[in-house]
Amino acid sequence: MFTFIFYRQPRLSLGKLTLIDQGPPKQYRLDTVRKVLDDNGKVRKWTYGEKDNSKQNKIILLVGETGSGKTTLINTMINYLLGVKFEEEKWYEITEEEDRDQSESQTSEIMMYEIFPVQSSISLTIIDTPGYGDTRGLDKDLEVAENLATLFQSSDGVREIDAVCFEKESKKSEKSRFRRQ
Repeated sequence: MFTFIFYRQPRLSLGKLTLIDQGPPKQYRLDTVRKVLDDNGKVRKWTYGEKDNSKQNKIILLVGETGSGKTTLINTMINYLLGVKFEEEKWYEITEEEDRDQSESQTSEIMMYEIFPVQSSISLTIIDTPGYGDTRGLDKDLEVAENLATLFQSSDGVREIDAVCFEKESKKSEKSRFRRQ
């Protein structure tokens, strides 16, 4: 069995940021180096920070249904890795979401986010996939699988993964039951 544990890091000094919302909480986008890894622009890599080969890197593949919150989970993991505390009223994002209905996938490409915080003992690579079971049908699901293969074959891609995270949207009845408690 594989156990994957993140330890909250002390407050880290951050590189370039772009203010995207005054808040509260104030929201910032981490400025990344961006690279397209295939000919059709469907496999992309965004890198924040400088790679340090002496640090342990963990690679997580996120898979799930459209609207399950994979993109939100990515930003939450980034904030945790950066040591952000709720009281600070700040939120950092590495993703860029488009204004779309939640029944449509917010992610249309395979996105590989590499995060190399300066003062952290680990680095993290998160692979975000477009939602499976998308309203665009089986052909879209097959395209996602082909694009994942491209990521694994690219010289700038990945060769292995440490964890697969399957995210599923909770049922509305479960959400309302939780809110009542």
